Amino acid sequence: MAKNRFKTSLDIWKKTVKTFKENPIIFVPFIIVGVFEGIALTLIYLVPRWPLSIVFAPPIRTFFGERFLHYPLNLILIPKLFNYAHIVCSLIIGVLMTGLVIGMLNDARQGLKPAILPNLVRAIKRYLGLAAIWLVAFIIMMFLFKGPNWLLHLKQPLQMQILFYTTFLISIFIEIAFIYAMPAVIIENKRFFGAIKKGMSIFKQNLLPSLVLVGLPSLLFIPLIILKSKAPLFMGKFFPEIILFVLGFGAVVTVLIDCLITCSTTVLFLDRKESQ
Repeated sequence: MAKNRFKTSLDIWKKTVKTFKENPIIFVPFIIVGVFEGIALTLIYLVPRWPLSIVFAPPIRTFFGERFLHYPLNLILIPKLFNYAHIVCSLIIGVLMTGLVIGMLNDARQGLKPAILPNLVRAIKRYLGLAAIWLVAFIIMMFLFKGPNWLLHLKQPLQMQILFYTTFLISIFIEIAFIYAMPAVIIENKRFFGAIKKGMSIFKQNLLPSLVLVGLPSLLFIPLIILKSKAPLFMGKFFPEIILFVLGFGAVVTVLIDCLITCSTTVLFLDRKESQ
Protein backbone atom coordinates (compact mmCIF):
# COMPACT_ATOMS: atom_id res chain seq x y z
CA MET A 1 0.00 0.00 0.00
CA ALA A 2 2.77 2.44 0.95
CA LYS A 3 4.57 1.59 -2.31
CA ASN A 4 1.44 2.44 -4.29
CA ARG A 5 1.08 5.73 -2.40
CA PHE A 6 4.68 6.64 -3.24
CA LYS A 7 4.02 5.76 -6.89
CA THR A 8 1.04 8.11 -6.77
CA SER A 9 3.33 10.89 -5.55
CA LEU A 10 5.78 10.21 -8.38
CA ASP A 11 2.91 10.38 -10.87
CA ILE A 12 1.87 13.74 -9.43
CA TRP A 13 5.42 15.07 -9.75
CA LYS A 14 5.58 13.84 -13.36
CA LYS A 15 2.31 15.61 -14.16
CA THR A 16 3.60 18.75 -12.45
CA VAL A 17 6.85 18.77 -14.44
CA LYS A 18 4.92 18.11 -17.66
CA THR A 19 2.63 21.04 -16.89
CA PHE A 20 5.67 23.28 -16.31
CA LYS A 21 7.21 22.24 -19.63
CA GLU A 22 3.99 22.86 -21.55
CA ASN A 23 3.17 26.09 -19.71
CA PRO A 24 6.37 27.83 -18.50
CA ILE A 25 4.30 30.96 -17.84
CA ILE A 26 3.26 29.28 -14.57
CA PHE A 27 6.72 30.18 -13.23
CA VAL A 28 5.95 33.91 -13.55
CA PRO A 29 4.14 34.30 -10.18
CA PHE A 30 7.05 32.65 -8.36
CA ILE A 31 9.51 34.94 -10.16
CA ILE A 32 7.41 37.89 -8.96
CA VAL A 33 7.62 36.62 -5.38
CA GLY A 34 11.39 36.26 -5.74
CA VAL A 35 11.68 39.80 -7.09
CA PHE A 36 9.75 41.24 -4.15
CA GLU A 37 11.91 39.27 -1.73
CA GLY A 38 15.00 40.66 -3.43
CA ILE A 39 13.65 44.21 -3.23
CA ALA A 40 12.86 43.72 0.47
CA LEU A 41 16.39 42.46 1.17
CA THR A 42 17.92 45.40 -0.72
CA LEU A 43 15.78 47.95 1.13
CA ILE A 44 16.66 46.42 4.49
CA TYR A 45 20.35 46.65 3.62
CA LEU A 46 19.86 50.35 2.78
CA VAL A 47 17.80 51.14 5.91
CA PRO A 48 20.65 52.99 7.72
CA ARG A 49 21.06 55.29 4.71
CA TRP A 50 19.08 58.36 3.73
CA PRO A 51 16.17 58.60 2.88
CA LEU A 52 15.09 55.22 4.33
CA SER A 53 16.77 56.09 7.63
CA ILE A 54 14.22 58.88 8.13
CA VAL A 55 11.44 56.30 8.53
CA PHE A 56 13.22 53.19 9.80
CA ALA A 57 16.09 54.46 11.92
CA PRO A 58 13.92 55.61 14.87
CA PRO A 59 12.19 52.22 15.48
CA ILE A 60 15.50 50.35 15.06
CA ARG A 61 17.14 52.73 17.49
CA THR A 62 14.26 52.23 19.96
CA PHE A 63 13.96 48.43 19.81
CA PHE A 64 17.51 47.33 19.04
CA GLY A 65 19.86 50.21 19.82
CA GLU A 66 21.83 52.89 18.00
CA ARG A 67 24.77 50.56 17.30
CA PHE A 68 22.69 48.44 14.91
CA LEU A 69 22.40 51.42 12.58
CA HIS A 70 26.15 51.38 11.95
CA TYR A 71 28.47 49.08 10.02
CA PRO A 72 29.05 46.16 10.57
CA LEU A 73 26.45 45.58 13.31
CA ASN A 74 23.68 46.71 10.96
CA LEU A 75 24.40 43.55 8.93
CA ILE A 76 23.88 41.34 11.99
CA LEU A 77 20.36 42.73 12.32
CA ILE A 78 19.46 42.08 8.67
CA PRO A 79 18.38 38.40 9.11
CA LYS A 80 15.84 39.35 11.79
CA LEU A 81 14.48 42.27 9.75
CA PHE A 82 14.39 40.16 6.60
CA ASN A 83 12.41 37.51 8.46
CA TYR A 84 9.79 40.14 9.29
CA ALA A 85 9.80 41.35 5.69
CA HIS A 86 9.42 37.77 4.45
CA ILE A 87 6.30 37.33 6.57
CA VAL A 88 4.78 40.53 5.17
CA CYS A 89 5.70 39.57 1.58
CA SER A 90 4.24 36.09 2.07
CA LEU A 91 0.95 37.47 3.40
CA ILE A 92 0.52 40.13 0.73
CA ILE A 93 2.35 38.99 -2.41
CA GLY A 94 2.86 35.29 -1.69
CA VAL A 95 -0.79 34.56 -0.92
CA LEU A 96 -1.93 36.50 -4.00
CA MET A 97 0.55 34.73 -6.28
CA THR A 98 -0.46 31.36 -4.82
CA GLY A 99 -4.06 32.06 -5.81
CA LEU A 100 -2.86 33.11 -9.27
CA VAL A 101 -0.82 29.92 -9.73
CA ILE A 102 -3.70 27.70 -8.64
CA GLY A 103 -5.98 29.35 -11.19
CA MET A 104 -3.36 28.95 -13.93
CA LEU A 105 -2.90 25.26 -13.11
CA ASN A 106 -6.66 24.82 -13.29
CA ASP A 107 -6.64 26.44 -16.75
CA ALA A 108 -3.89 24.07 -17.87
CA ARG A 109 -5.82 21.06 -16.61
CA GLN A 110 -8.83 22.14 -18.67
CA GLY A 111 -6.72 22.35 -21.80
CA LEU A 112 -6.67 26.15 -21.81
CA LYS A 113 -3.69 28.45 -22.05
CA PRO A 114 -2.97 29.65 -18.50
CA ALA A 115 -3.86 33.34 -18.32
CA ILE A 116 -2.38 35.76 -15.82
CA LEU A 117 -4.84 38.67 -15.79
CA PRO A 118 -8.19 36.84 -15.25
CA ASN A 119 -6.67 34.54 -12.65
CA LEU A 120 -5.04 37.49 -10.89
CA VAL A 121 -8.42 39.25 -10.75
CA ARG A 122 -9.98 36.07 -9.33
CA ALA A 123 -7.21 35.81 -6.73
CA ILE A 124 -7.69 39.45 -5.74
CA LYS A 125 -11.44 38.95 -5.31
CA ARG A 126 -10.83 35.94 -3.06
CA TYR A 127 -7.78 37.35 -1.32
CA LEU A 128 -9.45 37.70 2.08
CA GLY A 129 -10.32 34.00 2.16
CA LEU A 130 -6.84 33.00 1.02
CA ALA A 131 -5.19 35.34 3.53
CA ALA A 132 -7.37 34.06 6.38
CA ILE A 133 -6.29 30.48 5.66
CA TRP A 134 -2.63 31.56 5.52
CA LEU A 135 -2.92 33.49 8.78
CA VAL A 136 -4.50 30.60 10.67
CA ALA A 137 -1.78 28.22 9.49
CA PHE A 138 0.93 30.80 10.26
CA ILE A 139 -0.33 31.46 13.79
CA ILE A 140 -0.43 27.74 14.53
CA MET A 141 3.09 27.32 13.12
CA MET A 142 4.41 30.26 15.12
CA PHE A 143 3.00 28.89 18.36
CA LEU A 144 4.35 25.44 17.48
CA PHE A 145 7.92 26.69 17.09
CA LYS A 146 7.91 29.47 19.69
CA GLY A 147 5.61 28.04 22.35
CA PRO A 148 7.87 25.22 23.63
CA ASN A 149 10.81 27.64 23.83
CA TRP A 150 8.76 30.00 25.99
CA LEU A 151 7.49 27.21 28.23
CA LEU A 152 10.43 24.80 28.54
CA HIS A 153 13.48 27.11 28.55
CA LEU A 154 15.68 24.35 27.12
CA LYS A 155 19.44 24.97 27.25
CA GLN A 156 21.00 21.64 26.36
CA PRO A 157 21.91 21.37 22.61
CA LEU A 158 20.59 17.80 22.34
CA GLN A 159 17.25 18.76 23.90
CA MET A 160 16.95 21.74 21.56
CA GLN A 161 17.71 19.59 18.52
CA ILE A 162 15.12 16.97 19.52
CA LEU A 163 12.56 19.73 20.05
CA PHE A 164 13.39 21.35 16.70
CA TYR A 165 13.08 18.16 14.63
CA THR A 166 9.90 17.14 16.45
CA THR A 167 8.23 20.49 15.84
CA PHE A 168 9.48 20.48 12.24
CA LEU A 169 7.80 17.11 11.64
CA ILE A 170 4.56 18.32 13.24
CA SER A 171 4.70 21.48 11.14
CA ILE A 172 4.63 19.36 7.96
CA PHE A 173 1.37 17.77 9.07
CA ILE A 174 -0.07 21.20 9.84
CA GLU A 175 0.96 22.51 6.42
CA ILE A 176 -0.69 19.54 4.72
CA ALA A 177 -3.86 20.06 6.75
CA PHE A 178 -4.26 23.58 5.33
CA ILE A 179 -2.58 23.36 1.94
CA TYR A 180 -5.61 22.08 0.03
CA ALA A 181 -7.88 24.81 1.39
CA MET A 182 -6.50 27.43 -1.01
CA PRO A 183 -7.29 25.38 -4.15
CA ALA A 184 -10.78 24.89 -2.71
CA VAL A 185 -11.17 28.69 -2.52
CA ILE A 186 -9.92 29.36 -6.06
CA ILE A 187 -11.16 26.30 -7.95
CA GLU A 188 -14.39 25.48 -6.10
CA ASN A 189 -15.31 28.99 -4.89
CA LYS A 190 -15.59 27.79 -1.31
CA ARG A 191 -15.64 30.21 1.60
CA PHE A 192 -13.28 30.02 4.56
CA PHE A 193 -14.90 27.25 6.63
CA GLY A 194 -15.98 25.27 3.56
CA ALA A 195 -12.46 25.46 2.18
CA ILE A 196 -10.96 24.32 5.48
CA LYS A 197 -13.40 21.41 5.59
CA LYS A 198 -12.60 20.44 2.00
CA GLY A 199 -8.86 20.71 2.64
CA MET A 200 -9.07 18.54 5.75
CA SER A 201 -11.04 15.93 3.80
CA ILE A 202 -8.37 15.68 1.09
CA PHE A 203 -5.71 15.69 3.81
CA LYS A 204 -7.25 12.62 5.48
CA GLN A 205 -7.83 10.76 2.22
CA ASN A 206 -4.37 11.42 0.80
CA LEU A 207 -2.11 11.55 3.84
CA LEU A 208 0.79 9.45 2.56
CA PRO A 209 1.04 11.00 -0.93
CA SER A 210 0.77 14.44 0.67
CA LEU A 211 3.55 13.62 3.12
CA VAL A 212 5.79 12.81 0.16
CA LEU A 213 4.76 15.86 -1.89
CA VAL A 214 5.16 18.26 1.04
CA GLY A 215 7.55 16.48 3.36
CA LEU A 216 10.41 15.64 0.99
CA PRO A 217 10.82 19.17 -0.44
CA SER A 218 10.39 20.61 3.06
CA LEU A 219 13.46 18.68 4.22
CA LEU A 220 15.51 21.14 2.18
CA PHE A 221 14.55 23.82 4.69
CA ILE A 222 16.70 22.11 7.34
CA PRO A 223 20.09 22.79 5.67
CA LEU A 224 18.83 26.32 4.92
CA ILE A 225 18.05 26.89 8.58
CA ILE A 226 21.47 25.52 9.56
CA LEU A 227 23.16 27.73 6.94
CA LYS A 228 21.42 30.84 8.25
CA SER A 229 22.35 29.96 11.83
CA LYS A 230 26.01 29.80 10.76
CA ALA A 231 25.84 33.16 8.96
CA PRO A 232 27.44 35.14 11.85
CA LEU A 233 30.42 32.76 11.72
CA PHE A 234 30.76 33.30 7.97
CA MET A 235 30.67 37.06 8.56
CA GLY A 236 33.67 36.82 10.88
CA LYS A 237 35.57 34.32 8.78
CA PHE A 238 35.06 35.91 5.36
CA PHE A 239 33.46 39.37 5.10
CA PRO A 240 30.34 40.88 6.76
CA GLU A 241 28.38 41.34 3.51
CA ILE A 242 28.31 37.56 2.99
CA ILE A 243 25.11 37.61 5.05
CA LEU A 244 23.36 39.14 2.02
CA PHE A 245 24.43 36.23 -0.20
CA VAL A 246 23.29 33.69 2.40
CA LEU A 247 19.87 35.33 2.75
CA GLY A 248 19.53 35.81 -1.01
CA PHE A 249 20.38 32.18 -1.68
CA GLY A 250 17.92 31.10 1.01
CA ALA A 251 15.18 33.22 -0.55
CA VAL A 252 15.72 31.68 -4.00
CA VAL A 253 15.67 28.11 -2.65
CA THR A 254 12.57 28.88 -0.57
CA VAL A 255 10.72 30.15 -3.65
CA LEU A 256 11.67 26.99 -5.58
CA ILE A 257 10.50 24.74 -2.73
CA ASP A 258 7.22 26.65 -2.46
CA CYS A 259 6.80 26.36 -6.22
CA LEU A 260 7.15 22.57 -6.16
CA ILE A 261 4.91 22.11 -3.11
CA THR A 262 2.16 24.48 -4.27
CA CYS A 263 2.01 23.13 -7.80
CA SER A 264 2.22 19.42 -6.95
CA THR A 265 -0.46 19.61 -4.25
CA THR A 266 -2.72 21.60 -6.59
CA VAL A 267 -2.25 18.92 -9.24
CA LEU A 268 -3.23 16.29 -6.66
CA PHE A 269 -6.29 18.39 -5.72
CA LEU A 270 -7.32 18.55 -9.39
CA ASP A 271 -6.81 14.79 -9.77
CA ARG A 272 -9.07 14.07 -6.83
CA LYS A 273 -11.65 16.56 -8.08
CA GLU A 274 -11.80 14.83 -11.46
CA SER A 275 -12.12 11.39 -9.87
CA GLN A 276 -15.17 12.38 -7.80
